[in-house]
Amino acid sequence: MRKVVLIFLLLISISLVYASDEWWSSTWHYRVKIEVDSTEYDRLDWPLEIEMNFTRILEKNGFSGQLDLNSTRVFEYNNEGKILYEVPSQFDQREDFDPYTNAIGTVAFLMNGSTPAYEKRIYYVYFDTIENGQKLKPNYTSDLVYYWDREKLNVNSSYMAYYIDTNRSENTSGIYRVFGLTGEQNIFYVQDGKPAEYIQYSNATHIFNFNFTNSTLKYIGPTRIVFEQKGNETVWNSSIITEGYLIKRYTFYSHNKWIKVEQEYINLGNNSITRNSTPAGALGLEYERVFPNYAHGTVNNVVWAGFPGAITAFIQLNNSYQNYFTVDDTETKKVGIQLNNTNLEVNQKIKQSTVLYFNETDTDITGASELEYKLNTPGNISLSNGESFGVIIDALTDFDFYNLGEHILINGNNTQDPYNLTSMMNVTLSLGTPDGEDDQTIMLYNDGTHNDTTSNDSYYTNT
Repeated sequence: MRKVVLIFLLLISISLVYASDEWWSSTWHYRVKIEVDSTEYDRLDWPLEIEMNFTRILEKNGFSGQLDLNSTRVFEYNNEGKILYEVPSQFDQREDFDPYTNAIGTVAFLMNGSTPAYEKRIYYVYFDTIENGQKLKPNYTSDLVYYWDREKLNVNSSYMAYYIDTNRSENTSGIYRVFGLTGEQNIFYVQDGKPAEYIQYSNATHIFNFNFTNSTLKYIGPTRIVFEQKGNETVWNSSIITEGYLIKRYTFYSHNKWIKVEQEYINLGNNSITRNSTPAGALGLEYERVFPNYAHGTVNNVVWAGFPGAITAFIQLNNSYQNYFTVDDTETKKVGIQLNNTNLEVNQKIKQSTVLYFNETDTDITGASELEYKLNTPGNISLSNGESFGVIIDALTDFDFYNLGEHILINGNNTQDPYNLTSMMNVTLSLGTPDGEDDQTIMLYNDGTHNDTTSNDSYYTNT
């Protein structure tokens, strides 16, 4: 009689952290827990932008591999560790991203709905490597839509329609129209000349605009659209060689009435330089030119302008370089961000971040003031070290070799399965041939039959 060699082909993996929270799908091998505390403010459809390095997460727990870019998923959980629903999300790669050695980027999603003050929300980010089988790209619906013809950009959310022109008069670039979809009216619409919002720097001799013909849609997803502009500073109608370079980035968020504008100014010259901005010129708006029957003012760190029933507000974020500040310049009739005299060494960078808040249904500045507090007191976000699902099985039988026609009793003891991933168990019987074509696969049972003494325990059996 031919000798039969019994080989158990069973899923064996070591879990990093055994947690009680249920696992979404055994097809995905890794996840990171995220807890968000809203702190002292209520938050509505609050965007979360969390930098994550999946390579480091894998390495810290003894794993490696190429990140599958289609694999990232976000699920919200309740306090009992049960899945509530999948949350539309996106993973935006950082410029130094490498899927093998530096899989770093931003996971962005909305903390959707209303979150009361001091309430905690729980999420898990699932991800995987190419080595574990490629995943399908998710297909989410979103209120964010856009049109981009390489010169003009239009982005719509559920509340606002934004319009940017990258090549206006005197080599300016910026937002020239914002249309409120709730009140169905323009907050502003500047059809000719400079846009409503633009940037101007200075060195006390020349005024610098920026050549932003290098503009791209950097990230597109269900949570945010990021539009990036890069260009050298220029002197209008002049061939003067300049030293400055600016990166300007607009971020449009789903289900919100505000956008973020970030700028990074770099000295690319061979010597140190001094820069400031024109009044409210580091990011500004000329309210006399833009608004009919204009009003304007300052509340705390918020400057604003508009007309009865519609406002545009500038909120500077705390991560901005110290020489930037908000200003309502009544002489030039501009509101926005100003840069005081700043000396920059060769290759030195300075950064600034502003939130632009728009509302065509406000009669005062309350919405912008409340938003300032929330932006500069963000929710507390904590991340776990990462988890991998695992099942550990002890495979038992009477003997290792059978060649006398014996009955074979096979037991599989599922000793550790913290996420209840095991629904069935198979074993493979090898008849000892090299090609394995005559191997036999047998199902083990956990239903009280086939010598299984107790159903729905951790023991799987067959004879």
